[in-house]
Order: sequence, then C-alpha cells, then structure tokens
Amino acid sequence: MDLIVVEAVLELFAEQAGGRVHPIQSGYRPNHRFDSKSYYVGQVEFADDAWHYAGETNLVTIRFMPSPGLAERLVEGHTWDITEGSHVVGRAQLRRVRA
Repeated sequence: MDLIVVEAVLELFAEQAGGRVHPIQSGYRPNHRFDSKSYYVGQVEFADDAWHYAGETNLVTIRFMPSPGLAERLVEGHTWDITEGSHVVGRAQLRRVRA
C-alpha cells in the first residue's frame, strides 16, 4: 500500500493557548481534522531527531494511509487542525504533496 506523503508547516499551539504540555518527536501520530467530520491519522516526521515543543512552528513530513476523500483535501495552501481526541493542539498548512 502506497502512503500519501506531504510536506507541511506544523504549528504546535503554546500550552497557554490550549496546546500540548509535553514535547513531540518524529513518529507522533495525531488526528488531522480537515473539517468537522473528516479526521485522518498521519505520522509526523521531523528533519532532525530533536524534541519539538508547544509554541514552535516547523516544516515536517506527514505520512498518511490512503483513505477515501483524503486526496481531494490535500490542496496546496490548505490548513487543517491537529487534534488529540477532540482537543486541538496545533495547525498544519500543506506545502506540497510528494510524488
């Protein structure tokens, strides 16, 4: 099964703005909410092996399992919510879909 791989700018909300308390590393698998009914799971990968903290913005690679309706939502410049359950912890904006 071929994964859908994208590059995106990921903003993790600061803790004071309702974001995460603990940092994340490559392998983080949040929910990606494209609208009120469309959630997908994607694995976030960073270019380095460092910890990334709430309040930071980074260029990331996200690997999605192919799912009905996902490809149509992956339009350059589109922004979506990063959630843990119903809790919004960040936002991502699509830079490009890798071929």
